[in-house]
Amino acid sequence: MRALVFVVVVAACKPGADKTVDPVAAAAQPSPFARGERRVAATEQVGYVGVLAPRESIEVTAPFTSKIEKFFVKLGETVRADQPLAQLDARPLRDEIALARAALTEASVAAGAAASKYAMEARAFRAGVSSKASVDAAAFESGQAGAMVGQHRTKISQLEQRLKDTKLSAKIGGKVALRYVEEGARVQEGQAVIRVISSTELFVKFAIPGEDARKVAPGDAVEIRFDSKTTSKVSSGVVKTVSPELDPIAQMIVAEAELDEASAELQSGVVCRIVPKKK
Repeated sequence: MRALVFVVVVAACKPGADKTVDPVAAAAQPSPFARGERRVAATEQVGYVGVLAPRESIEVTAPFTSKIEKFFVKLGETVRADQPLAQLDARPLRDEIALARAALTEASVAAGAAASKYAMEARAFRAGVSSKASVDAAAFESGQAGAMVGQHRTKISQLEQRLKDTKLSAKIGGKVALRYVEEGARVQEGQAVIRVISSTELFVKFAIPGEDARKVAPGDAVEIRFDSKTTSKVSSGVVKTVSPELDPIAQMIVAEAELDEASAELQSGVVCRIVPKKK
């Protein structure tokens, strides 16, 4: 009997035996989910998200409603300032100029006739065979006809200037970043046709959370990390400006940084991460 009791006691003390779990100790043990959360937090990227932007850019727009006849440049091509980029269809303008010139000729004939009538009425009035009212009426008609001639000449001048504007160009040199339409497409007056960006002057625009507003200031040295399909490198830079205002919706502050040295492989639109260096 004593031997049986001893066997039972020994069995209860074996490692595989059931034992009461302390609930306090169990609660102190981190769950696998908690450990997973800690691992995610440890792998989060540091710094602030930014993007490379051109220092200067311009949208080349259509000066009047027309059709794109031809592009002289391709996407990504380097261009000079005032270099022709695209040609608008000039045929409708030429037709309109021809009609305006015909109208000018007709108006000039009418103005000449009105001026002759006025001169005749004035002579008749001086001879005492015409009334003052007839002279005034003839003078009015002559003035109206002359004004019509001036309007037609102004219209022709404007159309001829538009004819010179059928070749689209940019006021800055750089690279063709976008072609908004294709050849043959109809464009409205003021519609963007091509976007040109400065190819050498790039800067970083990034956003700072509101709670970090005092952590970044102009003049701070930063590390700029690029990681994209086109490039994977690290550059140094300096914070140039920090907006004094907080965006009320995004709760972010916009800042700008300049790269100490920009390489040819860096392109506008590349996403990067800005990491402040320890002061």
